[in-house]
Amino acid sequence: MLKVIDNAEIFWTQKPIDASQIKKINNYNIVLPNQTHSDVIELVSSYTSSSIYADALISPSPDFFIAIKTADCLPLLVIGDTMVGAIHAGWKGLSKNIIYKTLEKMDDYGCNIKKIFVGAHICKNCYEVGEEVLKAFPEYYRNEKFFRKLSWGNYLMDLFEIAKYQIELFNPNIKVEHINLYTCCNNNLFYSYRKDKTYKRNLWAIRLIRKEF
Repeated sequence: MLKVIDNAEIFWTQKPIDASQIKKINNYNIVLPNQTHSDVIELVSSYTSSSIYADALISPSPDFFIAIKTADCLPLLVIGDTMVGAIHAGWKGLSKNIIYKTLEKMDDYGCNIKKIFVGAHICKNCYEVGEEVLKAFPEYYRNEKFFRKLSWGNYLMDLFEIAKYQIELFNPNIKVEHINLYTCCNNNLFYSYRKDKTYKRNLWAIRLIRKEF
């Protein structure tokens, strides 16, 4: 699926297409990192086929797409006036504040962030986690807004609510657009590791169309 939002072009895959099948988007190359559930953010100013180990990419170039892969984690595509960003945020990345850190890094480069597109991810009613995940987060996350306790001791985690918190903490004026589809609930459209136990992935990509000054 291809969509233009403001001064950026975004793209995502749906079943039966696997992320690994996409080599180019509209004849533009794709820079895709090796994701390790980290808080590592890399600036990509020119196209490279070299291995990049990161869970967020930012770029000021209109010459290629930057992308991430997901199966249940949050995909966030960040649209700024002079840069774009692609963030892979699972619970490990969120616990390390990867969203806030990515927005901060874009801001350090003088980029005015206007909007964030959030793609399909596992929803708050399907994402059951254990005590160890709760304890990975700072104390102020350990409440019913983000983690709803179940009678048998586990929790239902709301990835999107945590993402919104990190975005609003950085700048409450950034607009957030959610795709309103979920990997586990809309499993006919998207791959879900929890649902499918698959190694196939959904691709989420973004390219700056033009810089706005």
